[in-house]
Amino acid sequence: MESTSLQPASAPAGKFLSRFLIITVTICILISPGYIFFSERGGIGFIEGVTVKQLLHLIFPFFGLYAFTLVWGQIIIGTCKPLIKKIFPGIGRFHRLEGIFAFIFALIHPVLLIGSLGAVTYLKYEFVGPNKKIFVLLGVTALLLLIVTVTTALLMRLPWLQKRWKKLHYANYAVFILVFIHSWNLGTDIQGSPLQYLWMFFAVSAGLGTLYRIWRAIVKRRTAMSAQSATASEPTNSLNPPNS
Repeated sequence: MESTSLQPASAPAGKFLSRFLIITVTICILISPGYIFFSERGGIGFIEGVTVKQLLHLIFPFFGLYAFTLVWGQIIIGTCKPLIKKIFPGIGRFHRLEGIFAFIFALIHPVLLIGSLGAVTYLKYEFVGPNKKIFVLLGVTALLLLIVTVTTALLMRLPWLQKRWKKLHYANYAVFILVFIHSWNLGTDIQGSPLQYLWMFFAVSAGLGTLYRIWRAIVKRRTAMSAQSATASEPTNSLNPPNS
């Protein structure tokens, strides 16, 4: 009887611990890009005494780092939503809000670069070597796809989007891959800094999350097919005469 009375109390305690751990890890992950960004530059002193264009050029990578971090969060929440929802029932609203912030940071990233270089230089991709231009194009493509996914998420209640927005939302996986390649090959903050290990963690965890989502889809489909087969066989069985 005593063990039975302890069970109801253990469930809330376990849920509280899970929430605490997830929130703590999330905060650490969110702090890491900014902390490393400024640490590698010796604090905020690197922006002192610079022109506006120089300032824009110095800080535009910061927004790129956080854009990718938030896109990673979108992938993790999307792939593991059934598990996360048990601990955070309102994760859906947070998921949509985070997507908006990911888009804002992703948009600010090139806007600051354009402001520092000028539109002509940017559009000609003269700020990178010839062998690096492809990675700039990947970043631009990712931004365009992100515009599509964020727009469809915001307008998902429209009749013509209600059955389509989820399929369009799968483009976020392409966004993640494109931005990873873009940042890994162009991001000076990634190359040779502790952030490369965080980026590796992002890639591995997103890959595992995607595999988990695929597995859930396979199980769900097989369960539905089994249920459909069982339902289809019921009328036939009911017509068979009982064995004498």
